[in-house]
Amino acid sequence: MAPRGKRLSSTPLEILFFLNGWYYATYFLLELFIFLYKGLLLPYPTANLVLDVVMLLLYLGIEVIRLLFVWTRFEVQKFQPAAHEADSPSPEKWRITLAWQRSHSFSSAPTPGHPAQ
Repeated sequence: MAPRGKRLSSTPLEILFFLNGWYYATYFLLELFIFLYKGLLLPYPTANLVLDVVMLLLYLGIEVIRLLFVWTRFEVQKFQPAAHEADSPSPEKWRITLAWQRSHSFSSAPTPGHPAQ
């Protein structure tokens, strides 16, 4: 665990995001070439081809926005130790969870041998 105030390196994650960008660019170009091939050389319905290209362009837009958000958050991201408090179980959290489970159990369904309440 890193000392308070210091941040662990996110280099492996940044490398994965960098490679993901190149992977997606390659995927987009190959899919575009496949759609061109289907449209020009194979008997492929024009309406389906247009729909495929529109879906690919929508996917491109979503992926570019996602990658931009990832890269900009790396620059302004702050380490917040309070966010990790939810990960550690405490007796109070266990009591709240158990009380919630008991209150939301299947009590409205009749059990065999007992009348419905």
